[in-house]
Amino acid sequence: MTHRGRITGSIVIIISGLAACATTTMPSLLPNAAARVAIADPVPAAQVCERARLRVRQPPTYPNADLNAIAWTQTSVEYRANATSVFRAAVGRLDQIFASPRHRPPLAAMEQPVAPPAGTPYAVLMDVDETVLDNSTNQALLNLENAEDDNDDVWDCWSSLEQAQLVPGARDMFARLSELRQRGINIRAEFISNRECNPRGADRCPQRRETVNNINRLIADTGYQLEPGDVLMKSDPDPLTQAPRWAEGEKHARRLELARHYHIVMMLGDDLGDFYPEIRALPMAERCAATGAAEAQARWGATWFMLPNAMYGSWMGAIKTAAGPIRRNGAIAGFDYPGQPVTPQRPVCWKP
Repeated sequence: MTHRGRITGSIVIIISGLAACATTTMPSLLPNAAARVAIADPVPAAQVCERARLRVRQPPTYPNADLNAIAWTQTSVEYRANATSVFRAAVGRLDQIFASPRHRPPLAAMEQPVAPPAGTPYAVLMDVDETVLDNSTNQALLNLENAEDDNDDVWDCWSSLEQAQLVPGARDMFARLSELRQRGINIRAEFISNRECNPRGADRCPQRRETVNNINRLIADTGYQLEPGDVLMKSDPDPLTQAPRWAEGEKHARRLELARHYHIVMMLGDDLGDFYPEIRALPMAERCAATGAAEAQARWGATWFMLPNAMYGSWMGAIKTAAGPIRRNGAIAGFDYPGQPVTPQRPVCWKP
């Protein structure tokens, strides 16, 4: 997921301080050949953040819109328990998949309906933001400073600082992947992120390096490390033409690309678009109909694992489509007092 949000109010929200950027260059791994180029002199984070600090601030358009969502993410035990539970369930399922020497792993991606040839390496496919990295401090800063809803300068500053923390439970997944690799199972974590490549100087995609550095620092004790080619970014430069690839937030094409190289056994994300193809732009009723189908329902908790994120996501676009721009009060339904008109009913995705 990418950045988005707004918050005002008197609740205390955590905002990270500044830190120096790491500049470690790591070897690349196909299929992302563009990540092989090493940059000798990356632009310092302080220079990147100066643009964000000097930007013109605007008054909030929708005050308090995300106050509860960001405060819940940053302060509640319930959020930590929820995220940890998802990762523990996913790790347990991974153990089941590879418990037998004669394992026959499932096919997690709808883009991979047929099993690849024997010997194809396995992959756990993950989103980055709000799945592995917690960016609630960026959300808080946007809102506390009354920044516009989606500020690229603030996000670029935040990314360059490499200060995001792990989503609770994420470390367990990397530790298990390390253990499986030590057992001789050829498996990697692969990432599809809507973090966008925006050149700085000679570096065509410094955001990838910053993302990899940030995660690797946090999981160093697990024995697992990402390589730059493991992360497929939005607007990734084509290795031959340097033209942006995958310019849209839809992840279907990138999953197809990974399915050419890996047997995808599991997927984790915080947005429906991290799992389901061509779903991000659909209104609520159509999203409910598609994901309520038996094919999708059978995957939840088996090969698909959804992390909680109430701060932002493609669900907000579905509300915009159904109820106008950010009119969330027009997209929710209450109960009716006796004798009063019936309130609009929200779409029912599937019965409990």
